[in-house]
Amino acid sequence: MDEHEQVFQMDTGDYLGDCDYIWAESERERLRRLWLHHAQQLSDFYIKNESYIAAIKVQEKVQELFADAEDNYFILMKLYELLNNSGCR
Repeated sequence: MDEHEQVFQMDTGDYLGDCDYIWAESERERLRRLWLHHAQQLSDFYIKNESYIAAIKVQEKVQELFADAEDNYFILMKLYELLNNSGCR
């Protein structure tokens, strides 16, 4: 689990993000999708283990990087509801 968390935290932005190479766009998009998939798996793991605060932190980072991903907002709302119902603050 610690290794997955480290990989998640190592994100430093898009591949060649400071360069505007058209040829790099497909690889940039592939890596973004791969990161997003990993983030969702990490969040799912935390939810299954009732680590709602950790799952919220993951989803907030996803929201920061993928602001147009509507399903992320829905997941965050569910997590906040679960957190309030579990008695955690």
